[in-house]
Amino acid sequence: RWGGYAEAHARDYYPMGCVEIMIQGKSPMWGGAGGPVIFPALIELVFTSGRSNLAGDSGPQTGELHEIKTFEDFMSAYLEQVRHRVRAGIDQCEGEFSRDRSRRLDPFASALVDNCLEKGLEIEQGGAECPFIRTVSSRGLGTAVDALAALKAAVFEQQRLTLQELKDALDSNFDGDRKSVV
Repeated sequence: RWGGYAEAHARDYYPMGCVEIMIQGKSPMWGGAGGPVIFPALIELVFTSGRSNLAGDSGPQTGELHEIKTFEDFMSAYLEQVRHRVRAGIDQCEGEFSRDRSRRLDPFASALVDNCLEKGLEIEQGGAECPFIRTVSSRGLGTAVDALAALKAAVFEQQRLTLQELKDALDSNFDGDRKSVV
């Protein structure tokens, strides 16, 4: 099975809307919930060991900057922040959908989706052959990739500044020492 789908169904999908993937006649409506994962903001959480200056959000404590010696260390801390935020979004999504499940009825759509009539269940109550698709939205992946590449080059490869110097420049919005970081 591929992500909960039989191989034949996983290959028989269509794009519905802007990013939703559906399996015609086999799956309930796509549903998104949970706060978005904002990839660039998670870089800040590495610089602050999980404490956000702007967003009021927080993540796991991933260590102080002086403990990060390599780009791999930085990426490890970043990916820990990503995993935490994605898990939090999934948990929020699951909670929202399980609370609303009894009120989310769609008899017309259920009549058009395979197995609902046979099982006597609505599409979101387990009647559909394929599982309900829940997603957590995200933003800024390209920006985060660009920022991580610039950070890797300036701090770890070219050693033009330290992580602490970069943090200080970011905290002051690059006011004062105009050291180029890219």
